[in-house]
Amino acid sequence: MHPEDAHNVWNFRQLLAVLSRHRNVVAWLNGHNHAGAFDVFDGVPCLTFRGMVETERTNAYAVVHLYPDRMEVVGHGREPSRIHPFRSG
Repeated sequence: MHPEDAHNVWNFRQLLAVLSRHRNVVAWLNGHNHAGAFDVFDGVPCLTFRGMVETERTNAYAVVHLYPDRMEVVGHGREPSRIHPFRSG
């Protein structure tokens, strides 16, 4: 959904407007774009996980740990690990 990409959902602009209006949304997790994608929109980390079919011998998956103030993504294979704070109210 964000950043803008040819593989985004068609109404991504309307969905981004919803994220802006609803301050209780703290992250957007999506799967999958073969190349993966990440950006922060209005304080919301928007993560699209990488596809697994791009390489024959390397996987791409993640485990996401959620905490009151952040998410920690433990990446495996082609999916990188990341720590992202959540926006406040």
